[in-house]
Amino acid sequence: MVVPEFRSPQCRALCTKLLLTLWVFSFVGEACKKVTFHVPSTLEADKIIGRVSLKECLSSADGIMPSDPDFRVLDDGSVYPTRAVVLSDEKRSFTIQLSDSKMQTQKEIPVILEHKKKVLKKRHTKETVLRRSKRRWAPIPCSMQENSLGPF
Repeated sequence: MVVPEFRSPQCRALCTKLLLTLWVFSFVGEACKKVTFHVPSTLEADKIIGRVSLKECLSSADGIMPSDPDFRVLDDGSVYPTRAVVLSDEKRSFTIQLSDSKMQTQKEIPVILEHKKKVLKKRHTKETVLRRSKRRWAPIPCSMQENSLGPF
């Protein structure tokens, strides 16, 4: 009996290595995912906006540089505006560039700033609001004859 080539032990080993490599690369590719912060339309200077996980993207980053000069990023990943910033558009985006001089690698983390959407509290219409009312008394639902011993 002839064994097909795709069922040979060498092919299985190669396929296993290929799948393992793809699985590892899938985790590496997800490390630098974009970060979205919901912020008010005006940002005060030196007030923290949020925190980005730098270690997930590049474990030993010695160079951290935002692409927008209006923002700065500290070593722990906290993002601050350098001056008072007014967001005129609905969104504002920039990237944080990470570099590692030892391994000669560079990665980028996209950051998106979105307006906080204020939700106005709607007043309930009168039909849906439950009103307070006094308890209405009703007679006891039992019948008793006069001058008879009750069930009590």
